[in-house]
Amino acid sequence: LGRFVGEFRASDVPLGLFVGVVTQLVGVTALYWLVQLVAGTQDVDGEAQELFDMANGGVGTVALVVMVVLGAPVFEELLYRGILQRSLVDRLGKWPGVAVGALIFAAVHFQVVQSPGLVLIGLVLGALAVVTGRLGPAIWAHVGFNATTVVVLLAQS
Repeated sequence: LGRFVGEFRASDVPLGLFVGVVTQLVGVTALYWLVQLVAGTQDVDGEAQELFDMANGGVGTVALVVMVVLGAPVFEELLYRGILQRSLVDRLGKWPGVAVGALIFAAVHFQVVQSPGLVLIGLVLGALAVVTGRLGPAIWAHVGFNATTVVVLLAQS
């Protein structure tokens, strides 16, 4: 884990943020357009909006934003890409390990409607980690992905 996590590069920040924002705005939008063609209209933002509504503004909202935009990406990337995916890749091979890791990542969020988007971002984050050999780009992509969601939800409030 140490060699995988240990090296962060300044280039990880813009690369990761770009990939995360584009995945959220373009990838997830296109994916749910397809999902809605098959399954009808889905309340994709509902669960996330409920979470923000419970924060009650002020300090609660700031704490939630910090946890969602910074805390979750660091913790989840260390756990899912740094530990779980590395183990899966060692056992199953590079791309099957990434795919299974993405499915597990989506499943443990326990959000049925958001599962397609969670699998998509799990695949993107997993691919970044495998291709670069580092977690930095995946962490920053996760930050960009979650920050985009937060900005959209706050704009809707």
